[in-house]
Amino acid sequence: MLSSKGTAKASFLVTFLIIFLICGVYCFFMMKDYFTFSSKNSEERKESNNYEVTLNNVTKKYINAYYSDLKEDEQLIIKLSTLKKYGYIDLNCTGYSIVKKDVKLKIESYVKCDDYVTPNYNSEYE
Repeated sequence: MLSSKGTAKASFLVTFLIIFLICGVYCFFMMKDYFTFSSKNSEERKESNNYEVTLNNVTKKYINAYYSDLKEDEQLIIKLSTLKKYGYIDLNCTGYSIVKKDVKLKIESYVKCDDYVTPNYNSEYE
């Protein structure tokens, strides 16, 4: 059995631990972007989005300039080397974009760089 002094110490300790836990959870949620819980692959995915988004945007410009009359259900494969040749992009990678027109234009870009390869990349389309 605890005396009145022991009870006070125990309740103070429990209160302190609860407050400490609440502060820890709060700090975690406020600073979770600064912690790295991800592996190198997810960091590469973030970088890959830049490659793919860049290739996607450049492909869209190229299509608007040279294939503005693209018919519905038509599919094109635009190589990164073609976009380099016409001065649309300066990216030290290989890649391609698959362009489909259904109701609107749909572009899927794939790149292969030294530090990243898009999932489902097919070297036959280079």
